[in-house]
Amino acid sequence: RACRDAAEWPGDLGVAVNVSAVQFANENFPSVVRRVLEATGLAAERLELEITESVFMADPHATKRMFDRLKKLGVRLALDDFGTGYSSMSYLSRAPFDKIKIDQSFVRGATEDNSSNAAIIRAIVSLAQALGMITVAEGVEAKDELDLVTSFGATLIQGYVFAKALPQAEVLERLQEGRFAYEI
Repeated sequence: RACRDAAEWPGDLGVAVNVSAVQFANENFPSVVRRVLEATGLAAERLELEITESVFMADPHATKRMFDRLKKLGVRLALDDFGTGYSSMSYLSRAPFDKIKIDQSFVRGATEDNSSNAAIIRAIVSLAQALGMITVAEGVEAKDELDLVTSFGATLIQGYVFAKALPQAEVLERLQEGRFAYEI
């Protein structure tokens, strides 16, 4: 349904879909993705698959094959909740991610005195930039958090600072009217 809805959105707006470790391990997953793209008419580059670090616990060769098959379809890959699982710098150099999503647990408290979260966010953004990846700061809810993550160079911001989850019709209406602003 997400792909069907996104196919109707204006311009080149994309849609991000979470992928479970079970789905990722399924040998037929790329075929399922291809069929969904064909059935909905959504351009592959508008689909982003969000994958957590847990997928790397499986066979590294099978993981690489799966990444290669998905990238061959033309979809984008995002490493979701970065830093909360089994973070390893080695897989970042091997995996073809387009984006790193900084988990909201690092955003929380990052503006407080003596918090190490700000340093972690800065390091993740710097690493992503060096690897040519886009960064998303997740769970940004306050203006001071927004100021902090943007000052570090986070490419995109996700969170209630802009809006809570909205029905598709309201999102489209806001896009047409240019009504996305801080809600705090």
